[in-house]
Amino acid sequence: MITSFCKSMCDFSFRGRSARKEVLSFFILWLVLSMILLTAIVSVSVCSLGLNFSFENGLSMPASKMNIFSSVWFVILCITSVIFVVFNIWAFISASLLSIRRLHDMNYSGVCYWVWLSSLLLFGTAETSTLTIFTGYFLIAGIIAIVTVDSYPAKNKYGESRRISKKFVKI
Repeated sequence: MITSFCKSMCDFSFRGRSARKEVLSFFILWLVLSMILLTAIVSVSVCSLGLNFSFENGLSMPASKMNIFSSVWFVILCITSVIFVVFNIWAFISASLLSIRRLHDMNYSGVCYWVWLSSLLLFGTAETSTLTIFTGYFLIAGIIAIVTVDSYPAKNKYGESRRISKKFVKI
């Protein structure tokens, strides 16, 4: 699973096909790593700002001045935030290319992905709640389709299938 994720993160190609397992492992690990980085950012920000938490008062910031210790935590916060942003931009580009290869595996053109993404951006900028809800459903439907639709079992114009189907194996 981890090797598949690393391979997908470094494969900047539109060509070829990607199996369903590769897509699932990529998105699951992307989610897990993003949550780990986000947890680190929240933890470091609590340390850097010196926030206190109590169940009676919630979060509160002490009136003390910033010392050298909190300055170090602030630098760590900045570095962690930059790593989080760079990782997610890189993962988004890799996920886009992986989704196009997955569409190739289902015997569809990669243009379908760009139409889907541009319509999401178009509807996502709308100010009415109906279009925002429609955008959410459209996003979820696209992800479900990419993850659940079965691969095209035979060779197509995008290459050989990575999975072995008993129907097409000659003995």
